[in-house]
Amino acid sequence: AAEVVERGLTSSSSSSSSRGGGGEGPCRQGGGGASELLRAATLALAKFSCVSRSFCEGHLALLVTTLASSSKCGDVAARVNAAVALSDLAARQPNSVEPWTDHVYAALGDPDVRVRGNVLAAVSRVALNDLVKLKGAGVASLARLVVDSEPRLRRAAKAFFADLHRKATAKYSPVYNLLPDVVSRLAAGDAAVFEKVVAFLLTFVNDKDKHVDLLAEKLVHRIAALRADDDSAVASRNLAFALSKLAVNDKFVRNLAALFPHYKHALADDTTAALFAKILAKATHLRDSRGDEDFADVLQDWTNKLYDAGVGRGDDHSRGSVLPPGGAKKKNNKEQQSRRRKESLRRKETCLRGKESLASRTATRTTRKPPPRTARSEKTTTQKRRSGSGDNDDDDADFFDHESITIDKENHRGSMLA
Repeated sequence: AAEVVERGLTSSSSSSSSRGGGGEGPCRQGGGGASELLRAATLALAKFSCVSRSFCEGHLALLVTTLASSSKCGDVAARVNAAVALSDLAARQPNSVEPWTDHVYAALGDPDVRVRGNVLAAVSRVALNDLVKLKGAGVASLARLVVDSEPRLRRAAKAFFADLHRKATAKYSPVYNLLPDVVSRLAAGDAAVFEKVVAFLLTFVNDKDKHVDLLAEKLVHRIAALRADDDSAVASRNLAFALSKLAVNDKFVRNLAALFPHYKHALADDTTAALFAKILAKATHLRDSRGDEDFADVLQDWTNKLYDAGVGRGDDHSRGSVLPPGGAKKKNNKEQQSRRRKESLRRKETCLRGKESLASRTATRTTRKPPPRTARSEKTTTQKRRSGSGDNDDDDADFFDHESITIDKENHRGSMLA
């Protein structure tokens, strides 16, 4: 089987390099029995490799070469068989397949949609089961399938990243770990592809502020490492687009303000400046919703630096709406005055409520009922009313006078009877 596969690859290579270009190698599409023989030999080679590690290590290169031979071999079925075989081998012989993963990922760019689909299924199977670690250029090739021309492949690629995100924990995010490689490898390419891929992947990262802050710092350092040429300008725009798609928070703004010298040179490009203006607009909205004076001071300082670098100047509205330093300071002063007026009104209301409470307590004391009267006090009051004089304060004298009056009346009644 190995000899058949090797002979088929060699003959197809020699036939494709001939002057006429019409060789009848065994890999040629429609090659009849030769193509069927190559397919059968590929399957046999894969089955023997699954049961024997030594055989796998000795002949794995033939399977990988068959999978990567799209420019040499026109037999799609043979490449599909090789993709399925490598998926099974990764489950049975993972240590042997690990060094060849970059070549497997390269097949994700195969011109035939059937090969791309089978390779994607194979990679999804081994990656989600932690049989092979995703790394290198293959991650970018996998991410490109998110914008593939075939709708089924686009859905399958998005489903793969969604399943990968479900493996995330409170401290670990597999999609976040892949993003730096994806961004760095796609940044210098087509802007439309980059924007769609990165915008989709960032939806799995924006829910954690820690990952957003770390990713923003990495992106800024990538911008700082770029040279001042045309290719770097494209990469700077793409990296600035990735920054503009991140969720803005307090630490994110503080990091961008502190790292301003690292990306100051990139602001000379109008597109990059417009993207930073969008970030500044988000930060301004965050400041208005929070009302934190310390954060407002940091944002004002960053606004001044961006304005001095040319962000927000001129009549070009595409660069975003950025307040000039004086206008921003004036707005901040108005907000501070408004807060002071509200605080003064609140204190006055508190003072008025305190006075009203004091007045109510005083009124309660004045309307309090007098203490109950005793029997002696009632008798004294009655005597005062009878005598017609309220100036005599001698209670004992009144009492004896009353007794003498009573005795005289009794004597007078007795004399009359006599």
